[in-house]
Amino acid sequence: MFEPVHGSAPDIAGQGKADPTAAVLSLAMLLNHVGEPDAARWVEEGAVADLVSRKGMTRSTRETGDALVAAALAAATN
Repeated sequence: MFEPVHGSAPDIAGQGKADPTAAVLSLAMLLNHVGEPDAARWVEEGAVADLVSRKGMTRSTRETGDALVAAALAAATN
């Protein structure tokens, strides 16, 4: 099973406040487990790059997800 351990945060459901980074890092673990180490590395490198770039800014769930996808794609092309 590959999932973040922090739970589903029902108190903020539907508000766009949840940070999907832990779920995305769980995806990296799954990709590595199923034999896709390159894809796992891109996802993980993208998440790390995004975390470093945040500098305390607050973003919505969608904004964070979009940034994580963009960072993973950037890692894949490097």
